[in-house]
Amino acid sequence: MNITKNQVDDLNMTVSIALDKNDWAEPRKKKLNEYRRTADIRGFRRGMAPMSLIEKIHGGQALAEVVNTLVTDELNKFIDDNKLNLIGEPLPSEKQSDNNWDNPDAFSFDFDLAVAPEVNLTVTADDKIPYYTVTVTKEALKDYRHGLLKQFGQLESAETSKEDDFVIADFVSGEQKIEGAYVALRSMAEEVKKEFVGLKKGDTREVDIVRTFPNEADRAAMFHVKKEELETLPVNWTMTVNDIKSVLKETCVNDTWTTEVANIPSGNKIQAGYGKIDALAGLKKILNTSAIDAVTIDGQRQATPATMYSVDAPVYNMMGQQVVKAQKGLV
Repeated sequence: MNITKNQVDDLNMTVSIALDKNDWAEPRKKKLNEYRRTADIRGFRRGMAPMSLIEKIHGGQALAEVVNTLVTDELNKFIDDNKLNLIGEPLPSEKQSDNNWDNPDAFSFDFDLAVAPEVNLTVTADDKIPYYTVTVTKEALKDYRHGLLKQFGQLESAETSKEDDFVIADFVSGEQKIEGAYVALRSMAEEVKKEFVGLKKGDTREVDIVRTFPNEADRAAMFHVKKEELETLPVNWTMTVNDIKSVLKETCVNDTWTTEVANIPSGNKIQAGYGKIDALAGLKKILNTSAIDAVTIDGQRQATPATMYSVDAPVYNMMGQQVVKAQKGLV
């Protein structure tokens, strides 16, 4: 094996790696033996097929795998040994010579490398660096929390659609039909969104998909086509609502924090709610949506929707630390 470097300029170089048969012959033989041990070929016991047959079936694949491993390892070793700080990844050179894989003997591979320039900065006591004090408003925190809950919140079926809900619907236009399409109301054009708020299962709407879904990527995903194929779709469709999914923003995402004590820094399994968001609000949401009159433990009434606001429950942040509440009840 031989590796050479051609320094094109201060920031670019070409690295060439040459392999001869002595480099890849033995590793290829070992690879073929691995194939043979696991080969299940009709007419032969497992692992007993003749090597000539294995080589005929897997010879090209084994050679490609071995050569790829050798070249990759050698290139990475060259980069590490020379402590090169690269921009991006090595790329096969456009001037790469052709290799004969049908009658293999020697191989040659060329790679273009972009080297990051060396930058030396001298900082003295006279230099001034601005320090920025960022004030995070309650509104910004609220929006951030709202985004997290919308992204990771659980979905439940709803009676009617709201602006942030998903509608599962069938679309029909002539003989074309798209079944079970997920329609995010937030991706609709603002001027038509109100027409889809308040939908119920079984409701239908006549939809101009170009006007209703202006984002081409969203429209293509919804109708299971590529963006360049959108022009072949009809513009007008009949949409029939099959189901409505609402994000439970008030509750939390599924995780293992409350069941695996090892995940809790303190190791205290009493910290129920670690990693959760508004677990108490989630309980209230379930009570209000599932027609449960009360939660009981050992026959003792624990909570009802009416008494939920008076429950004094410990509250933990995302790091599992108990926080002080401004007041009792829901947070």
